[in-house]
Amino acid sequence: MITVAQKPKARTQQPATATRPAAASTAPTRTPASLLAAFISMGDSLEVSANTWAQAGGHRDAARLLLTAKADIEHFAERTTHAQDMAGDFALDIAALIKAARRTPGPAAPAEAAKLLDEAMTDLAWIADMPVAELMEDAAPSAAQQQDQEERLKLARGANYQIERLAQTLILLADQLDADAQPVFHGMAARIAQLSGIVYFAGQLHGEDPATVGTPPQRDLQSAFEGGLRCG
Repeated sequence: MITVAQKPKARTQQPATATRPAAASTAPTRTPASLLAAFISMGDSLEVSANTWAQAGGHRDAARLLLTAKADIEHFAERTTHAQDMAGDFALDIAALIKAARRTPGPAAPAEAAKLLDEAMTDLAWIADMPVAELMEDAAPSAAQQQDQEERLKLARGANYQIERLAQTLILLADQLDADAQPVFHGMAARIAQLSGIVYFAGQLHGEDPATVGTPPQRDLQSAFEGGLRCG
């Protein structure tokens, strides 16, 4: 299989302490100023969450999505008008980015980042004037779902490893056959090993970002799969 590249180092920036916007947690009245203050403070929290999660080994797409949300907030803050209905729609956009980040593969957000993201979702619900539970629906898999996913990946890796071993054993057995039969069995073993590699990369059983482990492009995996059995 392709040699695994070294995992990129996380950003060295130390996470700062982000202060939750008082507007969302205490002020009952939504004004353009209080909504803007909530968004700006939230952007700082998202940056802290992105850096903390990256340093904990999280999927790089999670950090990218959170930093994209922060950049969108900065662009929103530069506008001259911030109508309340516009703020509500924008809050839903930011919530969608946060939920997408929390659904990326790999380790879940560490405690500090998870707390900040939960608070951000609470503030976004306040801005959008909707229940927090409704906004957070499907925001992240439950602990039971995460455990189930990890167990399934572990099982898939174990099965894939045994498939490789069976291919190696088939080659050893083929060497004991007469010369005419050997090419057929060697071809079967080679195809089994090839399929094992396709499953390994197509299913991302390596558990890392595809870009860091040299995963072949999907078109190459598809081509290998459609290549069929070659004997001899």
